[in-house]
Amino acid sequence: MRKPKQPKEERDFYTLQEVADKLRVHPRTILRYIEDERLHAIKIGYWRIPKESYEKFLRDNANFQVEVAKFRRKKK
Repeated sequence: MRKPKQPKEERDFYTLQEVADKLRVHPRTILRYIEDERLHAIKIGYWRIPKESYEKFLRDNANFQVEVAKFRRKKK
């Protein structure tokens, strides 16, 4: 029997798409971070990013959103 789904706030893992949505980037960008070992993830059927790994990524890249915004402005 399957366990009932936990609310997103209570889960220990995020999906690739959830992290991409949170950081407002394309999922391929998150895959690059995983491949470059900037973001730790586990592949069990699909990529799962531990909550602790996501939070560490945010701490280590505190200016991430600022850099993304600058990049998007230059692109236009």
